[in-house]
Amino acid sequence: MKSILLIAGAALLISFVPPMLQPSEIIAGFDFGQSKDGQSWLVMNDGVMGGLSSGQSSLLENSIKLKGEISLENRGGFSSVRSPWGKMDLSNFSKVNIRYRSSGQVVAIAFETNRRWWRPYYLLDLETTDGEWKTVSLDIQDAKEISIVSPTGEHLEQDQLGAILRIGFMTHEKKASPFEFEADYLRFE
Repeated sequence: MKSILLIAGAALLISFVPPMLQPSEIIAGFDFGQSKDGQSWLVMNDGVMGGLSSGQSSLLENSIKLKGEISLENRGGFSSVRSPWGKMDLSNFSKVNIRYRSSGQVVAIAFETNRRWWRPYYLLDLETTDGEWKTVSLDIQDAKEISIVSPTGEHLEQDQLGAILRIGFMTHEKKASPFEFEADYLRFE
């Protein structure tokens, strides 16, 4: 990934390579917080495709927070915070447990199996909680396959769980509104 840094009116091209997880790392989950997990997670908004939505993440003492406003202008419609790229092996797990709170937008747990943005990815919806903390347990294989922005009718298959490349939290309702999402932990069992 390359970024342009402006210093005193002069453009300087810099390369940035996000940190990677170890190959085939078996993960049991993420416990978010300032001195815990989430420090290398990055925000990705629809601006990567020309959209105008905003979203910022912050690490609180015991959680990660994504807050912003979704705009549908200029083909917009999403905001997300995502782990670094790396091979994550979830093949020994069937459930995901999460403690979270949200308002304004449905947020989904996103599972990516390919680095190309136009390739299908998988979303597991988390209902809004009106700002109240909620703990839920969901079947990982209920994650719906999305191709670009449309559901395909397929789901995350067992053989794909050993090849997850990135996990994140993503709005995707295509509804213009402010939103807040905060997660305490994400655990696999």
